[in-house]
Amino acid sequence: MALDGDPGRSRAVLVRAEGVSHRFGDFPALNGVSLEIPAGQFVTLLGPSGSGKTTLLRILAGLLRPRSGRIFIGDRDVTRLPADKREIGFVFQNYALFPHLTVFENVAFALRLRRVPAEAIARRVHDALAKVFLEGLDQRYPAQLSGGQQQRVALARAIVFDPTVLLMDEPLGSLDKRLRQQLQVELRRLQRAVGITTVYVTHDQDEAFSMSDQIAVMGNGELHQLASPEDIYRQPADTFVAHFVGDLNYFEGRYSPGANGAAVVETERGLSIRVQRHAHDAPGALVGCGIRPEKLRVGAGDAPYDNQFNAKIRMLTFRGSHYWADLLLPSGEGLIAMLPDTSRIGEGDEVSVGWNADEVRVFPVSEKRREARLTK
Repeated sequence: MALDGDPGRSRAVLVRAEGVSHRFGDFPALNGVSLEIPAGQFVTLLGPSGSGKTTLLRILAGLLRPRSGRIFIGDRDVTRLPADKREIGFVFQNYALFPHLTVFENVAFALRLRRVPAEAIARRVHDALAKVFLEGLDQRYPAQLSGGQQQRVALARAIVFDPTVLLMDEPLGSLDKRLRQQLQVELRRLQRAVGITTVYVTHDQDEAFSMSDQIAVMGNGELHQLASPEDIYRQPADTFVAHFVGDLNYFEGRYSPGANGAAVVETERGLSIRVQRHAHDAPGALVGCGIRPEKLRVGAGDAPYDNQFNAKIRMLTFRGSHYWADLLLPSGEGLIAMLPDTSRIGEGDEVSVGWNADEVRVFPVSEKRREARLTK
């Protein structure tokens, strides 16, 4: 749907960043970030505070100009275009609603700037409010609305003029958990129904995993990985992604290739971890091993797992559907495992813990990074 009098636009567009860098004084906020976002997808920029995700979003929106690099929307280079010329909808973290305007006037604001006829404005505003379940509230003021309703007004205002791309900067961050989860579902449903290409910023992993077609994990101004939620979790590109997304048991040691696709990583404390052989890892190379807690089988007994160790339960933490078990290995190294809530294992128990070689993710580790970590 195009604006009245507008010949219309194709939805077959990509959002593309090429080598985008930016600095705030001496601080490098972005360092040569490149990514492509397919048309119609919901892509989340995920990372800790200071990772560069909001800076990148504001550069995509035209609210900041990069020090270097280019931004494309479809085939258009929009790097130097101001925000109001990019046909982008933006939902701010604080919603940025006009307190002296009604819901109707807040949503109509972008259309009035574009000189859309009054009759078309009324139709478009009511259509947008219906999409976000705010019918009948058009004459209220922002102060008369709940936080969730204000968020939906901001969303309606962002989509009412049929933007090419929708950008959202942590719009659910100030809401309580239950309302946030409800609006995650509503936002995803709306995005799929409208088919609009959406770029969403959050530091909340659960939010990113529940809403996204793809997740771009950012850290220290760099893009570490752009992939589906499943691949981000199961096949993290590096140790930063592996540590940031989900929980991880992590060891470092020297890599020793073996026969028949097998290999062993020896930690400094003498723990031998069997892993799958990696062609790019040379004998003696320093590598990291990551194992997700849910992959550990506690009380495995004599089951034929590639890795099998005795351990002691140091602490159990009840998490509702499961227990979080803190295990101590004879080497002095620790493990975290997930146990079912029906488990009869208690604190202080001696148990067996096992996992297979193909469940270990192996990462290269530079000697320089290791030395820097050890000297902290």
